[in-house]
Amino acid sequence: MTKLRPRDIFFNDPYFDYATCSKPGDLRLAKRVEVFGKWYKTPSLVTTLLSQERLTFSRHTGTDQEDALVLRIYERTADRLLINTYYTSKQNPEEIYAGTIHLERYDMAQTMESFSYMGIIDLLMLQTDSQILGLTDVFEDVQMAKHAAAHALGIYLMVICDQPWSDEAVTGGQETPAMMMGKEKEELQQLREEKAQMDADREELLRLRLEAKNRTAVLSELERLRQELDAERTGREQDRKQYEDRIRKQEQYIEKIKETASSQIAELLALRKELNKRQVRPDMTKGQAPRKVTPQEASRSVRDPEDRGLDLPSFMTQRDYTRQLDRFLTGRQIALAGGDPDWQRRIQRRFGAVLLISGQPGDDRMLKEASLLVVNLEDGKTPLVRWAITEAKENNCPILSVGPTNLNGFAKAIVGRVSG
Repeated sequence: MTKLRPRDIFFNDPYFDYATCSKPGDLRLAKRVEVFGKWYKTPSLVTTLLSQERLTFSRHTGTDQEDALVLRIYERTADRLLINTYYTSKQNPEEIYAGTIHLERYDMAQTMESFSYMGIIDLLMLQTDSQILGLTDVFEDVQMAKHAAAHALGIYLMVICDQPWSDEAVTGGQETPAMMMGKEKEELQQLREEKAQMDADREELLRLRLEAKNRTAVLSELERLRQELDAERTGREQDRKQYEDRIRKQEQYIEKIKETASSQIAELLALRKELNKRQVRPDMTKGQAPRKVTPQEASRSVRDPEDRGLDLPSFMTQRDYTRQLDRFLTGRQIALAGGDPDWQRRIQRRFGAVLLISGQPGDDRMLKEASLLVVNLEDGKTPLVRWAITEAKENNCPILSVGPTNLNGFAKAIVGRVSG
């Protein structure tokens, strides 16, 4: 049997991204190996493995065994070994499959990418076992133990052990106990999977039967819910219309009260003026004939503080246009340029959709999005106002000029422009 050199052996472990040819120094390290914190002599391990077809590496806590890594030969020829690995613990005595170690010598050199080798130590996972993947706390320890044991055994068997690993004339066509146990485990696993599939199919069939049985009830319930939803939508629409009608009637009633009060106060003022015209002056002496009050005196009398209390209030002499402007600004924006800063702030506090043009970057974008540009010409056409007007014309934005006015006058000007 040809002995190999360590550098002729390709070692592949996908779990630690270790895939390269072994080095001459690995021969010295392969004579002793550390698994689960304990050192073993590799020659005795090889002898036990080839004779008993089994190796066990245990980890102890005090006097109790905590867990163990079991190596069992699954397939064996003169130049090839497949060794299954299993993990057991005190909490779970049942063996959990943890992958397969593939050891093989070749008569001719093999190539893999840039590597040329005549022996391979390959750590395989022949099936995806959710049990070993679920042991996250010990998974890396198990893979490290398998890594160290496979490296040491493979180097020793290919470099130092000068004998076939099996007598093919004797063992050819015979199944080893490990192979039979492995087949039994595979059959047991297959039966478990079939049973789980049958249970899942039974649950699915029961669910489908229940759905078929209750389909009419479900459809009727859905129809009832849909009708309730339609009725709720209709009711809300009616409530909204009634609320709008009530608001409109209240506004009309308020306007009517304003008109009535305005006419009454106007009549009262006219009567007061007529009374002042006919009133006799209090400082007349007894023998003097009464004289009428001159128009100038009557005018001064009307302007007395007593009469000024009868002047028509502003809320009665004009309509409130601010609410109409609020409705117009719903979903819209208007731009404002020019005017006193305090006046601008007052306007913006009352109407949140008013955007101030201040000459900062981004004003041109505001003018593109605005529905109207309002300019205050109190200070004349300042450079900012001229720029805003030019930019609004380029963007086809309507322009409205206003003077210093209160909130209601501001709203009235805009509403009048929009209505026109």
